[in-house]
Amino acid sequence: MKKIGIPKTLFYYKHPVLWESFFRELGYEVVLSDDTNRKILDESLRLSDSESCLAVKLLAGHIKDLSDKCDLIFVPKLASNKRKYFSCPKFLVLPYLARLFSDYKKKVIISNFNVNYSPKIVSLFLLGFKLSKNPFKVLGAAFMALKEDEKEKEGKLASFSEKIKKPGIKLLIISHPYIINDRFMSFNIFKRLEELGAVSLIIDEVPYEDKDTEVKWDFANEFLNSLDYILEKNIKIDGVIQISNFSCGIDSIMVDLVKEKIRESDMNYLNLIVDEHTGEAGIVTRLEAFVDSIKGAK
Repeated sequence: MKKIGIPKTLFYYKHPVLWESFFRELGYEVVLSDDTNRKILDESLRLSDSESCLAVKLLAGHIKDLSDKCDLIFVPKLASNKRKYFSCPKFLVLPYLARLFSDYKKKVIISNFNVNYSPKIVSLFLLGFKLSKNPFKVLGAAFMALKEDEKEKEGKLASFSEKIKKPGIKLLIISHPYIINDRFMSFNIFKRLEELGAVSLIIDEVPYEDKDTEVKWDFANEFLNSLDYILEKNIKIDGVIQISNFSCGIDSIMVDLVKEKIRESDMNYLNLIVDEHTGEAGIVTRLEAFVDSIKGAK
């Protein structure tokens, strides 16, 4: 059985179940790179350019980690997840960076995902046809993967409903999935907050009504709509922690937009900026001070 590797960073965290289910249904063994660690970070910094954000830099280390573990490497071009909206432009060059970081020794499977031009089911079908010439098998794998992806989303919504009922101060964590779900990049923030007696709510778990926003990045649209849902439904949230990726232009705009939205609410706000030089001790100290200030006010 052939092994297909997926770097456990960036695009992976947006649809982890989708990719893994799809390739397994096609008969491939899915191999993930290791969780981000110091070795992967050091390798990434050695290979990457200094202008990219930390998330993009980490792709290099994850690709290197896969070099001896698989036959193929999958890195898609994610142009858009929502019609009339666009993803980070750097996502378009990730497959070509992957080829560079693998020294062109591994075949990198590339597929375009842009819902402005074709539905996701079509993009999956075209991707699958690169790996199997059986159209029925490919179509079945695509439907199964989308079904599993939808189940994961429903699970997230259910998780939000359960967490909001728990006792303790409620903190909404806003950031990209590849920061929130990467314990190395987020400094294991959920464990830290749990130890401080806080309940962490992830922005991806919040339901939302699909409507247009002033920004045209797909994930920013979801963030803002989820935040509107909380404000319009008067859901009690004690504070917002926004984790920004240093040198990310989109994040620099989103910080002001989030602040503006919660200005009239009772929610406290903390912005944490992370890069390869961020120290864990400083992050922990700021989290402790933030939680203590909320508890003191209450």
